[in-house]
Amino acid sequence: MVKKSSGKAGKAVVKKPKSTKARKAESVAAVAVEPVAVVEKPSFAGLQKWNLVLAGVLAAQAVALLVFGTSKSYPVFAGFLARDPLQSAARGETVLTFAIHHLFDINLAYLLATILAIAAAAHLLAATAQRPKYEAGLEVGVSRRRWLTYALTGALGWTAVALLVGVQDVALLLGGASLLVVGALGAYACERQTGGKLPIVVASVAAGVAWLLCGLYVLAGLLYGSALSVYVYIAFGVSMLATGAIAAGLWLSKRQTSRWASYLFAEQTYLVISAVWLTALAWLGFAAMAV
Repeated sequence: MVKKSSGKAGKAVVKKPKSTKARKAESVAAVAVEPVAVVEKPSFAGLQKWNLVLAGVLAAQAVALLVFGTSKSYPVFAGFLARDPLQSAARGETVLTFAIHHLFDINLAYLLATILAIAAAAHLLAATAQRPKYEAGLEVGVSRRRWLTYALTGALGWTAVALLVGVQDVALLLGGASLLVVGALGAYACERQTGGKLPIVVASVAAGVAWLLCGLYVLAGLLYGSALSVYVYIAFGVSMLATGAIAAGLWLSKRQTSRWASYLFAEQTYLVISAVWLTALAWLGFAAMAV
């Protein structure tokens, strides 16, 4: 006798397709649990490392320039009006003519080494003895150390380029260097001031006029004189680009544009721009002296 099976046949389970909302929710959840690469932001500890490294690099270059630099010097003159005795005797009246008097010579290797040494000392102080004041200024968006250092290195760096392109008059050298100081102090005033565009305009115009003066000597040399060394042209171009980059950074930082809203990012960028410019200027000047 055959027994009838009393068990019920198992029913196949058919899964319903997921809705669009469910699929989106799952994809969002999957992304949320995945590790996300975090971009490291500039920090005070990071800036201290940057300052220490740059202090060592710039100091080493200063020593190298003193050891391997040539003794080539550039004369500095004072121009003035003086009585021309021959012309005055011939005409029976006082005839004035332009004259120059040699004041002193500037050893370019020493000048470039001094610029690097000043920058290295500033970086070292920012990372050690002056670190509390340095970081306190960064917290409120003002870096007095940076702009005072730029006033010195910028003025001396401009003087080095001016000597290379042929500026020898002491009044022009002092005037151009003073404009770079005005530009740096104007930038400092811009950071301290909460509103208004006057300081940044003054800073940009002052620095621009100083480099325009060098540019006129470069142009005059191309048109009327003998060609300068290619290293001099590159040094002039790099200096113009560095000045423009610093001015652009000041504008972006003041307007809180993108990553420039972080003052620590702005400071780190300024450190890189300054170090690259000073290094390029030093070794382009060294190459120009060797030619």
